[in-house]
Amino acid sequence: MLFNVSDFARATFEVNVDASLLNLTLGQSAVASIGGNLTISGMTIPVCFDVRVTGLKGGQ
Repeated sequence: MLFNVSDFARATFEVNVDASLLNLTLGQSAVASIGGNLTISGMTIPVCFDVRVTGLKGGQ
């Protein structure tokens, strides 16, 4: 079975995001490496992703 959703219906990813990524202006983008803890199927493992973040309307 790939995912046992009846016992583990939730997955979480916890990360501390650099404040500079939260203050991008509309259309501005930045590339960053985001590391955190992924919890799935009752197990937590450290993971790292390369992401591109783009500022949206209203700072979202």
